[in-house]
Amino acid sequence: MADIALCDQGTMATINAPELDHAYVYNALRKIELMKHVRKQPLPRRELPRREEGLTSTMCSSQDKARKPSYWDHLSYKHTLFSRIEEAEAKLSDEIDVHIKPYAALRCYAICDDMQCKLPREIREMIYDSLIVDRLVSIDEEDFKPIKELEATRPLLSNCKYLLDPAFADPATKYEVLEFWYKSCTFHFESEGFVNKLVEQDFWDLQLPVYDLVKKIAVQVWYPEVLRKTEARYYNNRAIALKELECLFALKPRTHITLILPTEKSRAIWDYTDEDIQLLVSFYSEVFPLAERLIDSGYRLSVEVDPALSFDVTKAELSDEFWVQMISKKVLEEKDNEQEQEDSEQEEEDNE
Repeated sequence: MADIALCDQGTMATINAPELDHAYVYNALRKIELMKHVRKQPLPRRELPRREEGLTSTMCSSQDKARKPSYWDHLSYKHTLFSRIEEAEAKLSDEIDVHIKPYAALRCYAICDDMQCKLPREIREMIYDSLIVDRLVSIDEEDFKPIKELEATRPLLSNCKYLLDPAFADPATKYEVLEFWYKSCTFHFESEGFVNKLVEQDFWDLQLPVYDLVKKIAVQVWYPEVLRKTEARYYNNRAIALKELECLFALKPRTHITLILPTEKSRAIWDYTDEDIQLLVSFYSEVFPLAERLIDSGYRLSVEVDPALSFDVTKAELSDEFWVQMISKKVLEEKDNEQEQEDSEQEEEDNE
């Protein structure tokens, strides 16, 4: 056993840690990577055991046992196998952390300190850029609870779980990482009520100037249920939702705002007829006054009708005619692409 002295906020603590064997750690990390690789691979159907091997229900008739495994048997076996791999991977990762953390903390802290002293901010941000795992951040109510509360959550920042650990990163590096995160991510809201909270409260309780940092947000305007409804109560629901979007003016001018407009839940927009598109745009036109005010106030505005149909909007384009033309053109392009793909697949089958 080896004694290791750790410095933490001016205090010294001596802990006992097993001797770190380089070969052991190297092989263990390799095993974790192999597990991750295996989990991503499709499982060959021939590896599927039959029912009598016990991975599916034993309460079945002899006729059921004799049959070939079904597609659902295959999925059940695959889920069971991958669950075991994930459990083994997590257990091994935790074991390695026990060995690595005492050694890594001081070294990582020293690297962060060197970065602050020797690298310009532009280079440091290139490093931070490689750490951010997801640039589209979904926000919900639990994200705004005090960070010490049991129910509180925070958006996933990085796969490196020690990135914000004070034993691994100095305060200046931690502050810069979070500044870069706010500036580089798009914050997605399904409820308009959280927009005000975003600019008023720092998720990480570091009093970061969130108002000045946030550059991009995306807001769900309506839910699909309010479309194709001409009754007064549905019109009122849409009007109330638009009124709640006044909170967008709490954002700093020049922020890029994306308004997410719904289509019907039951079918894709690519199946719409010309009449369907015209009716859809008649609902969307209720957003035009708000959109015009946002543009006049200096915000960059985009609209997303479908993940494959997103476009920037100017004042000159806030008209029913332009939107019908834009959506119809995209629908025709998608249908042409789909037909080309079908023709290509048919040609490959004919050649075989």
